[in-house]
Amino acid sequence: MALDAGGSGGGGSSREYCLRWNNHQPNMVSFLSSLLPKESFADVTLVSAEGTRIQAHRIILSACSPYFEGVFESNPCKHPVVILKDVQYTDLRAIVTFIYNGEVNIEVDRINEIIQTAATLQVKGLAEVPADEFKRVSLAGRCSSPAENSSPAPVTRTQPPPPLIMSGSAVRSWPSPAEPSENASDFPVRKKLKKSASANIPFNSGSASTNGN
Repeated sequence: MALDAGGSGGGGSSREYCLRWNNHQPNMVSFLSSLLPKESFADVTLVSAEGTRIQAHRIILSACSPYFEGVFESNPCKHPVVILKDVQYTDLRAIVTFIYNGEVNIEVDRINEIIQTAATLQVKGLAEVPADEFKRVSLAGRCSSPAENSSPAPVTRTQPPPPLIMSGSAVRSWPSPAEPSENASDFPVRKKLKKSASANIPFNSGSASTNGN
């Protein structure tokens, strides 16, 4: 801990001291990273296309993704369940790990899909990977052969797919951040849940934007 003496304010005799913990940031980063594997204090559940769940924290996801920030700000329930029906578990787990740790190890064959998903979910630090850097890393991890030296598919940015938000007693279709709704009550009710807290999530609903069936 460091102790810095401050000057007196306005010519007075009183002085202030600044107490500074030099390891504050490393400690915070280490603690936040430990929350993911322990699932401590989790307040949001992410569900992949396969139905696998990941317990996470809204404030951490929001800090690294404007997309998640917009979703949670417009849906201030106690513990929302976000169903990302177009995101595979492998990709979702890698992205969440990157958000918590600032780095992640992924297979070369999955780089394209993960970068595209990260760009769609507006994940800071991962969505901004330059195309040239992406191409260099992809090719460097492959064995040299004519077939594998072809350029990888370009990273395309699309509007985030509307996830299903489960809160309270209904599953609601969430709009894209580009088209926010003025009133959360305008969202169509998708399907009534059972009274039990362990109600089944309709993973086979097919699409988040339906006609209400």
